Amino acid sequence: MIANSIALAGEAVERLRSLYTNLESQIQPGDEYELCLVQTIAACRWRQMRLWSIEKALLGGEIVLNDSLAAPDAPPIDTGCKTAHAYHSLGGRSRALDIIHRQENALTRAITGSMKSLLHYRNAPQNKEFSTSFRTGVVLV
Repeated sequence: MIANSIALAGEAVERLRSLYTNLESQIQPGDEYELCLVQTIAACRWRQMRLWSIEKALLGGEIVLNDSLAAPDAPPIDTGCKTAHAYHSLGGRSRALDIIHRQENALTRAITGSMKSLLHYRNAPQNKEFSTSFRTGVVLV
């Protein structure tokens, strides 16, 4: 179900399912709340990998564009310089890299927060009523 919810057309749905299955196997959620945290971690990790692909595509496209604008007799430029020029020119025309980096940081925080929540939940048996309220929507006060 998670694969159908977050995978875009053309994305490797089997890779997403494998990511989720591996996380579920490693974390071994004991109830619905823990399962929700595993799903959150898998979704965030998938989105993070998607952002990396977007960044790669943007920079690759910018490198190709910059190469096409170079004078035919210009000396060759090494990959590091091409990448630096791509960052510089893309950053001047677009906020895409800023948005990607902001989203990547948010996803990293969400993954870390979910793992902290999972560990806290597992180490605090008195909080098991939270799991019940999570499933039923009833908050026990």
